[in-house]
Amino acid sequence: MRWKNVKVYGEDVGSRAQSDVSTVFSDLYKSARGIWRKNPQKEILHGIDGVLNEGEMLLVLGGPGSGCTTLLKTLAGQTDGYSKKKGAIRCSGISITKVMERFRGSVVYNGAIESHFPELTVGQTLDFAAKSKTPHQRIDGISRTEYAKRITEIIGTAFGLRHTFQTRVGDDFIRGVSGGERRRVTIAEMLMTRASVTCWDNPTRGLDSSTSLEFAQALRVATNLTGNVSISALYQPGEALAEIYDKVTLLYQGHQIWFGEIDDARKYFTAMGFEALPRQTTAEFLISITDPKSARVRQGYQHRVPRNAEEFVRIWKSSAAYKQMLSAFSEQEHRFPEDDEDSYQRLKDHQVVEKTPFTRNHSAYTLNLGMQFLITLNRGYQRLLGNWIYYLVMTTTMVVIPIIIGSMFYNIPEDASGFLSRGGMIFFSLLFNVIINFAETSAQFAQRPIVEKQNSYAMYHPFVDSLATGVVQYPLKFFNVAMFSAIVYFVAHLKREAGPLFIFMAFTYIISISMTGLFRTIATLVNSMETALACTGLAMLPLAIYSGYVIPRPSMHPWFKWISYINPVYYANEAQMAVEFHGRKAPCTMLVPSGPGYEHVKLANQVCAVVGAKPGQAFVSGDEYVKLSFDFEYSHVWRNLAVCIAFFVFFTITSALAVEYKKPASAKSEWLVFRKTSKGSQKGNGNPRKRDIEQPHRAFELDVIAEEKRESISIERSNDIFCWRNLCYDIEIKGVPRRLLDNVQGFVEPGTLTALVGASGAGKTTLLNVLAQRVSMGVISGDMLVNGSPLDRSFQRRTGYVQQQDVHLAEMTVRETFRFSALLRQGKEVPVSEKYAYVENIIAALGMQHYADSVIGTTEDGLSAEKRKRITIGLELVAKPTLLLFLDEPTSGLDSQSATSIMKFLRELANAGQAILCTIHQPSATLFEEFDRLLVLSRGGKTAYFGDLGQNSKIATDYFERHGAPPCDPTANSAEYILDVVGAGATQTAMADWAEVWKASPECAAVTSRIRAIRAPRLQNKYQGLDSKFQFNKRIDPEGKMEADKTTDFATSWFTQFFAVQKRLFQQAWRSPVYLNSKFLINLGGGLFIGFTFFHENTSIQGLQNKTFAVFMILLLCLILIVLLQPRLLVIRDLYEVRERHSKMYHWTTFVIANIIVEIPFNFVISSVGFISWYFPVGWYRNSQVTPGRGLFIWFIFMLYQIYHTTFAQAIAMVCPNADTAAMMTILFYTFILAFNGVVQPLASLVKFWHFAYYVSPFTWLVSAMMSTGTHEVPVRCSAAEVNIFQPPKGMSCGKYAGAFVNGTMAALYNPKATKNCEFCKFGVADSYLTAVNISWDDRWRNAAFMAAYICFNICLFFTTFYCHANGVKSVFGGWGKLFKKK
Repeated sequence: MRWKNVKVYGEDVGSRAQSDVSTVFSDLYKSARGIWRKNPQKEILHGIDGVLNEGEMLLVLGGPGSGCTTLLKTLAGQTDGYSKKKGAIRCSGISITKVMERFRGSVVYNGAIESHFPELTVGQTLDFAAKSKTPHQRIDGISRTEYAKRITEIIGTAFGLRHTFQTRVGDDFIRGVSGGERRRVTIAEMLMTRASVTCWDNPTRGLDSSTSLEFAQALRVATNLTGNVSISALYQPGEALAEIYDKVTLLYQGHQIWFGEIDDARKYFTAMGFEALPRQTTAEFLISITDPKSARVRQGYQHRVPRNAEEFVRIWKSSAAYKQMLSAFSEQEHRFPEDDEDSYQRLKDHQVVEKTPFTRNHSAYTLNLGMQFLITLNRGYQRLLGNWIYYLVMTTTMVVIPIIIGSMFYNIPEDASGFLSRGGMIFFSLLFNVIINFAETSAQFAQRPIVEKQNSYAMYHPFVDSLATGVVQYPLKFFNVAMFSAIVYFVAHLKREAGPLFIFMAFTYIISISMTGLFRTIATLVNSMETALACTGLAMLPLAIYSGYVIPRPSMHPWFKWISYINPVYYANEAQMAVEFHGRKAPCTMLVPSGPGYEHVKLANQVCAVVGAKPGQAFVSGDEYVKLSFDFEYSHVWRNLAVCIAFFVFFTITSALAVEYKKPASAKSEWLVFRKTSKGSQKGNGNPRKRDIEQPHRAFELDVIAEEKRESISIERSNDIFCWRNLCYDIEIKGVPRRLLDNVQGFVEPGTLTALVGASGAGKTTLLNVLAQRVSMGVISGDMLVNGSPLDRSFQRRTGYVQQQDVHLAEMTVRETFRFSALLRQGKEVPVSEKYAYVENIIAALGMQHYADSVIGTTEDGLSAEKRKRITIGLELVAKPTLLLFLDEPTSGLDSQSATSIMKFLRELANAGQAILCTIHQPSATLFEEFDRLLVLSRGGKTAYFGDLGQNSKIATDYFERHGAPPCDPTANSAEYILDVVGAGATQTAMADWAEVWKASPECAAVTSRIRAIRAPRLQNKYQGLDSKFQFNKRIDPEGKMEADKTTDFATSWFTQFFAVQKRLFQQAWRSPVYLNSKFLINLGGGLFIGFTFFHENTSIQGLQNKTFAVFMILLLCLILIVLLQPRLLVIRDLYEVRERHSKMYHWTTFVIANIIVEIPFNFVISSVGFISWYFPVGWYRNSQVTPGRGLFIWFIFMLYQIYHTTFAQAIAMVCPNADTAAMMTILFYTFILAFNGVVQPLASLVKFWHFAYYVSPFTWLVSAMMSTGTHEVPVRCSAAEVNIFQPPKGMSCGKYAGAFVNGTMAALYNPKATKNCEFCKFGVADSYLTAVNISWDDRWRNAAFMAAYICFNICLFFTTFYCHANGVKSVFGGWGKLFKKK
């Protein structure tokens, strides 16, 4: 492979102000302007050259923002996120463009983020990768299955994964293998592609140094055997790891300043005038050269070394090493000329040998379409079985809901009184099968990155996986729909004939799978989950409204009537209702006139008061009823079946095509975002940094901005010593007890920096969590003491815990985040001004003055990884942790320059008096020297060593050498040496049982004696009869003042906590324009759509029904708003759970109250817009009886409903682990309360058993209050189809004949003086219609009170569910004991 003068460009956007609600119009203008006015181009890579021959490995090094990721992606042909690329990249003389078109799987790129199906096991994941790349011709002619099995076992053994083959891969929500093991799965999967060129972006992230070295060695063996080329960007490579690579290239601000052998690079830069620190690895030395703050210049070379990237490039291009590279380039160019036909034919021949028969000639895939389909189909079934709980819940839902729906319409009468119920049941069944597929949206988003990655590996066509996924689900969906249909069909007592049953089932099934295709298509075409949820939610509105039942086609307005013609639900609804009513002659239950005084009236003088009835008939034709009411015809059934099948095929094809051709979301040019009012964006060097298009885990500066000099750190020094002794931690996994920590002991003193290292899975993070009191399950035994006394309630408040994950609110600035922590975690006796002044000191100490007012953002679009890590550390420092600071892998995922910066900062903290305990994975020798003390854990959570490190780690290495370990080379990395000795690698074993060695050592006895000495004061106080707890908690400070009580949980008052949390939530909401604008557009668009669907409804019976459905649909619209709210709430909840609860920032009740209040003002404004958009088009005001006061009352009820559905969504979300589950739970509950509100099935027709559900449903009272207020005393005017015609006896007028009956039933007679064709309308005033559906004008205020009561219930439920989630459900109900136990 060779590349010459490679340049890559992205949009230069610089910095910008943060968007919020007030910037919506300016943001729209900027977006529109961007259509014709492009941003200027920024050159990211400046003419990069390189050449690699067969079997060579290249190491890419560079500081933050140097362009390492951009170079890797460009060499791998993945340049979709960039605006322009120049230069030539050739593989064996063939351009990278042609390679990606024809041989895409031969050049692959591995990012730093793991993307796997979490429900699959490790073995299944690797087996699929092996099968997808199994060649057609195999050694010894073994079968494809045997080949895949052997490859899987070989790769699994090489990376120490054999023991995990039956364990699920897992993710953040599904328990699976550890993070390090998951990383190994990612590496193994890519190696199975057998690609000729592999590009690795930080493949060793999260791995210990021994496992990282084993990975590089395996890669070395693979390249040697196959002659392939490997290119890796590593962040903190050790010396042994770097030496495995043949070549190294060094990037500096997008410029190349070296390419050649790594030893020659050290000599080159040393001759230039730079020198390395003692024990500094070559990689660290090279990266330090690109950082003016870290580079060390030899004496006498201060004015001779280059000062910037351009000077480095000038010297590089005039060097002998550059000429040597050009010579190698020319040599390869001679061997493999541009577009060399021999090379191209050789690759084609190799590909032909690998390809299976019936594969297209120009296909980049190894397998043909049929075999791709078979392996993805098999994986689909494995996913189904792996995620069986979800599908079991889905199947259970499809059994429970039809029982509810069927029993709601139980045994519908055969007479005409059952007409409305039959139509309602059919409509609601279809509606539920539309709503239940709403979960397909999130499912599509979850699998998108996995499919995109595997497609880049040329494993299979995405459309094949889409079809296979559907085929896997179709049988299960058929089973679910069959059960659903059978239950609801027979319980509701629809036609007891086989044909109608199967037709009912067929249409329901086709609609269900059609919605799967539709929702998956929408989810594929958009780039964000919020947009997808909003679009799919809005799509459900026309599907439901224009199904032909809510508003019949004759009543549809022309501007929206066309929707019914492209709505598959309409065709299914028409067919199902036409079949159900076909041939039905329903006996009439009410003849007009009838009753007292009409006992002897002849049938010829009566008519049934049902649409479709004919004078003189005691029955109603079902065909006439559906024809006149809905314009449905039985002759359309088979046509509709064909149309529905066509829709299914169409949506399946669109889903497959969207997956196949929709390009991954382009990486945006990233930038710093400042608050509009901040001065931070104008400080310093003028133009804030610009960032290139890099992976989100990296820092992306292109213009180096020298960080401000850090101020000296001044913290409150503590004299407290924290120790632990005989610490054990036991849990149960699938009923089997397992000990994760086994008699661990140690201590941490003020002013010391203690490292915690060990093998992957040895229990490092577990020990940290146990010591920090952050575990909520299992049994902990042993002692944890401060100055010899048990831990008190203030322990968590007095300690800081820096997690490995940098979890922050994306909308907040750095300064605001720090102030929030300081305000709530420093004591209430400290003035706020003093707290904020301390925040500024910490900002200066962190060197973040330029970035203090920048928005933190997300990992994809925000501050760099190093800055986010500094923020995580700063959050704990501003709290003034007087006792201890815990850190979990603070340098993981950072480059060596950033890691050095972080560790130096921690060293300064320790020197200032802070006690620090820190886990670390891959420490370099220079980083390791920063530590004072070392705790080594061996497998099984046992202590292998605890004690001082000593100069150059001499004390620790001497200990292991004395007990049988080989001598440590003076130039070796002591940390790597110790990890190798204890067997930390994936395939390594320990040289001895170091846990037993430690127990018998004098060092262990010395530690035990020291811990006893720490406990001695407590024992002495106890002997003297003193209250040691009081002595610990109440002490006199040096100035003679009594210290604050340390027995309280929180540092500040409840009201201080509440106002701080409430302010932060309002700031977050205001700065979330996507969320609020989505709510606004849903309210405005949905309100207008519903309003103009039911535009200026008249006062006919159908008009009253349409107004009822207008209310019903506005309720359904709010389901979309709920789905938008819950993910945001869960993000805040997770932040509280992960950090703020354990840190004792604020009481859990403030979280609940603040989250309720923050939604109210925004809902008030936005929902008022939605109300206006709905109220006036429907025409509620057009009747003189509906005064403005009534309209105001309807608005008031609507506002109550906004509070109701918000608190309802919040309460449901608190019991769910993630947004997907919350959405499913919400749909289930919403289905229940929508079903029993009297709209679809009136109370009079409802089975008595379910009457309680009618009264329990809050929507009953909501619909009642709004309908009674909007239609009270409004006269009814029946339409022509609704007027029933009957003939009076000869000699009598209509009024004389039927006047008494009309007056007694509050009906209307339109021609009382006529002597024939009497026109009867069964409702004369809207109140009689309302009475028929159990609605009364007199109950409107009572109904409003009920809504208020439901809101109070939701709030109480929110409190309860959040408390249960935060404290463990079992602890709420009592009798089950606490999950967290201590012995």
